[in-house]
Order: sequence, then structure tokens, then C-alpha cells
Amino acid sequence: MSVVSKAWMVAFPALALAGCLQPAAQAPMTPVVALPAPAIPGPMAAPPVAPSTSARRIAANAAGGLTLPDGTDVDVNPDGGFTLPNGAVVRRNAAGGLVLPNGAVCAADADGYLCP
Repeated sequence: MSVVSKAWMVAFPALALAGCLQPAAQAPMTPVVALPAPAIPGPMAAPPVAPSTSARRIAANAAGGLTLPDGTDVDVNPDGGFTLPNGAVVRRNAAGGLVLPNGAVCAADADGYLCP
């Protein structure tokens, strides 16, 4: 084997290993920022329900009767209920509230009744 061959046999592995041992210069790394996933439209939610300020009031009037939300005055029956202008009967329940013909209950308060 010639001297040149032996020199290459020693130099080549040394150069190959030297390339592996020295880190290559790299550009600075920027951190990866996780972005939130895009919103996926789902089923439509029901619109919010209006607060109780949208409730209707049946108020006691000066004549001893009641004034309906539309301004109509009605006379109270001896049992505490009354008849609507259309002939439907509103009855008083055991808790002192009024049961409307559609089944809704108006709760009694200091000024009359608060209805849904």
C-alpha cells in the first residue's frame, strides 16, 4: 500500500468524523405559537328570553275591579276571578293567583297580578 493510500485511510475518517462533531451554523429558531382552532358553526341557539320586565300586569283599580294589560276594566266575581270581554273565565287558584284560560298562572303581588 502506498503512503498516499495510507494517508487517505487515516485522513478520510478523521475528516468525516470532524464534520459530524462540529455543529453547523443555524439561523435562530422562532418559537411556534399554537393558534386557536377556528370556530365551527353549530346549531343555532335559541334567542335569549326577555327578562321578567316583559310580563303583563293585571292591576287593581279604584272601582274595586281589575284593569287588564290592554286597559279594559273588569269586575271581580265573588270567588275572586273574572270574565274576560271575550267570555272566557279567569279563575282564582288556592295560592291567590289567577289561572288564565290558556293555563298560565298570574302571581299575586301588592299591586294586583303579574302574568307571563
